Amino acid sequence: MNYYNIELARGISRAGIEVLLYTSDETAEGHEPGIRINKFFQDIYGPQTIVLRGARFARATWNALRDAREHRSKVLHLHFFQYGPRELLCCVLGRYFRFRIVATVHDVTTLRSHHSVRMFRAVCKRVDRFIVHNQFCADALSKSLAAHPDIRVEIIPHGHYLAHAQDIPREQARHTLGLPGDRPLILFFGQVKRVKGLDLLLRAYANYLQRGGDALLLVAGRQPAGDREFYRREIARLRLDAAVWVEDSYIPDDRVSLYYAACNLVVLPYREIYQSGVLLMAMSHGRAVLASDLEPMKEVIEEFVNGLLFGSGNVDSLSASLAAALRDTGELDRIGARAKRELPTRFDWTRIGQAVADLYRLESSK
Repeated sequence: MNYYNIELARGISRAGIEVLLYTSDETAEGHEPGIRINKFFQDIYGPQTIVLRGARFARATWNALRDAREHRSKVLHLHFFQYGPRELLCCVLGRYFRFRIVATVHDVTTLRSHHSVRMFRAVCKRVDRFIVHNQFCADALSKSLAAHPDIRVEIIPHGHYLAHAQDIPREQARHTLGLPGDRPLILFFGQVKRVKGLDLLLRAYANYLQRGGDALLLVAGRQPAGDREFYRREIARLRLDAAVWVEDSYIPDDRVSLYYAACNLVVLPYREIYQSGVLLMAMSHGRAVLASDLEPMKEVIEEFVNGLLFGSGNVDSLSASLAAALRDTGELDRIGARAKRELPTRFDWTRIGQAVADLYRLESSK
């Protein structure tokens, strides 16, 4: 979220609104003109008990909102990936400090459990306006908000990451990462959740190799502790030990570009998604993307122009698409270059910041 947060803050600041960004001590952002960054959220991750970390989160939220009110802020902008006690706490305290509340919903999936639905209802009563990144998410959220027709849902796109994409030669990136330089490279990047379909990719990749493919697969991102053994068994069962390189850890900011620069193709075999920062990050690095043909992906990707699609959940379709794509890595580079060129027009943070600033002004006038 740190890339997203700082780019959104810059866009809002360019629209003439001073931004107070309250975040954690995990990343290295600093103050900029029009943006004051406050790292009130200290030690909320790690091995300590959930009760202790929760208490720290609650205290930091209180201090952040009190500080924002002292600076005469009127609008509180939250980001939701789930609906639980933390999200409810932010809304309750936001109301206590008399903020108008705007919330960007990044993921609606979690509404499927009864617990999340109850929490969502409690949260949405306290939110004045929701933001989503595409029409698919707007439709899904509006359906969930049927009992609250007075709450508006606005579509404002997710922005690009061009400012964070380092231009590193492919050979240099591979040398730095210790990867072979003479074979095509497929990249699966990001936190490894089951819904992201790494197991589908492993099976499709095994089929691709059996049919004569010679590309390597690099998996870079932290795996949940409970899933590590599952993926190890899958790789061993499919006899992929020599062909799959696994970096099972959080990738720090100063190394992210190395992974994108090293690869020929980024694969997003997601079973379900509402918006993908990895998709826009790959495009920002000028890398071709092969993604599941889910509606949110199709809203961004025009096949064979700025990306490639395969049948969602279909191992055979993914395997065939891998083979077809990797026959011509030069064409993959051209697809990636076209995707990168269109980003400043379609996913411009200045225009996004202006749209969000307009919402702030509208809400603060009430």
